[in-house]
Amino acid sequence: MAMDPLPDSQTSQYNQLLEKSLKTGCAVCGKQSGLSRCSACRLMEYCCRDHQVSHRPQHESVCKSIKKRKADLESRKLHLSKVGPDTTGVMAHKAYSDARHAYVKEVLRLGTQRAVETAVKDIVDMLGYNDAYAEIVTVYSLPALCIRLGQDQEAYALLKRLGMCKPWAPAGLCNDCQSALPNGQASALNLLDPVDSFIIRCHYSIDVLVPLMLLKIRLLLDMLFLRRTENDFGHLVPQEILDHIQSYTFSDPGSRQAIMERKDYDRPIQVLKAQIKVLFDSVRDKDKDIWEHLSLPEDHANSWSNRYGEQTLRRFGVNRPAWVETPGAIGVIEELQHRVKVEEELD
Repeated sequence: MAMDPLPDSQTSQYNQLLEKSLKTGCAVCGKQSGLSRCSACRLMEYCCRDHQVSHRPQHESVCKSIKKRKADLESRKLHLSKVGPDTTGVMAHKAYSDARHAYVKEVLRLGTQRAVETAVKDIVDMLGYNDAYAEIVTVYSLPALCIRLGQDQEAYALLKRLGMCKPWAPAGLCNDCQSALPNGQASALNLLDPVDSFIIRCHYSIDVLVPLMLLKIRLLLDMLFLRRTENDFGHLVPQEILDHIQSYTFSDPGSRQAIMERKDYDRPIQVLKAQIKVLFDSVRDKDKDIWEHLSLPEDHANSWSNRYGEQTLRRFGVNRPAWVETPGAIGVIEELQHRVKVEEELD
């Protein structure tokens, strides 16, 4: 029995779509100006000394860990500059790469915009040098990190390239994937493009299909919000306000231009719903427990270590915040899971 994955009644759940979940500004009050950084980690920000002192109990552990990882990274980098291309040099390069991974992992624990930006910069730098020791999980973490920063175009461009290539090669990324690494200059791509080619090429890889589905969900939620806004207030709200809402909600300029010219939301909404269902089923065919793992509270998800390998858990450790920071995204997964159970019971 075919079911519509996202009926229009679901729009009532998305009344806070424009809320920014990734933390910015002062760690205590959120103030955005007149900030100073923590002198140890250089990443957490505060508007005044009192707030830094009050936040110290929460920040101290990760701050010390970041400082330690940063010092180790600098030490490894210095050692690497002094060795040649022999066996010792290879070992030093591997140790330096491991130190960078460890530093990025600790930085991401902060959960702030500056931390994610720092992590993306370090990962792109690793991959940009075609670091043969950069793990497969590193490149597949980038789309989710870009999504957390609102860089959906960069995420989609990289996913399209990764979807056309082998998962990894001993020498690192191919030239085309190198060119798709985030650089702030992504061209306008159309997120309404069909997903068939991804399904065919990437059926083996949830690392591409899961963030791709999140991108589709983000655009769908934006469009549902925009359609509801126009239906409820369109005749009262000045056009310049509607234009502002449209430019703010649509993270995909290519899709925005095509849709706004026609003022047609219904058809692309139905297209996105169908694509999301296809992606959901494709990932579930690969591992039916993946979506349940993604929708679990973090403390429960971490307890699944016996069911999943370390690499899978590490990938989801990077992907999950992007879903949590997209209001309504986990609800879409829960709704689709519920409907699968209903279909199974009916069968």
